Amino acid sequence: MIKQIPFHNDTDGYKHVANKTIGPGETRMIDAALHPDYEAEAPADVESGPVSLSELIALPIKEIKKQFPALSPDDLTALLTAELAGKNRDSLVKDINAEIIKRGAAELDKTDLDSFVLSLREKSIEELGELAVVHSNDADLAGAIESEINDRNAALNDFRISLPDYDIDSLNALRDQYADQPAYLSAIDEEIRIQDAVD
Repeated sequence: MIKQIPFHNDTDGYKHVANKTIGPGETRMIDAALHPDYEAEAPADVESGPVSLSELIALPIKEIKKQFPALSPDDLTALLTAELAGKNRDSLVKDINAEIIKRGAAELDKTDLDSFVLSLREKSIEELGELAVVHSNDADLAGAIESEINDRNAALNDFRISLPDYDIDSLNALRDQYADQPAYLSAIDEEIRIQDAVD
């Protein structure tokens, strides 16, 4: 049964709470979970005190999973190691791994993302394309990769636009400067062909 608690409207206007209209000065019973000041109670089946690894591993899977919120990432790793060395229950191994992955994804903070973005600058455009496929399910990482690709394409486009300002000798000097960047070399060679055709 859903717990009901009173809600008192102490304002001069009508209040809409828990799909009920409550007039000024009225008190009505509403579902506790829908009360504006409701705070969920901590689950009663999570142990408040520490449980030793040997006690935990001896429990049924359902009881072990109830302990996950109380376990640190190191505890989860130790639990996984103990389970793999002991009973090696497939479903529990999968559940522990899923919890570790879930927590790891939640801990990807701005510093990690900034480091990832910085590392992209060292990648070739082909490597960025491969990374885009690998990280397509992670909006933050995929967005960072897409942004890097767009920045590079914009820079290359700006470079192409500037090339007509160079004479043939300057373009040949640029070839040496951009020898390890195929996209830039291709743009320089294209401009050399255009200028040669005009002369």
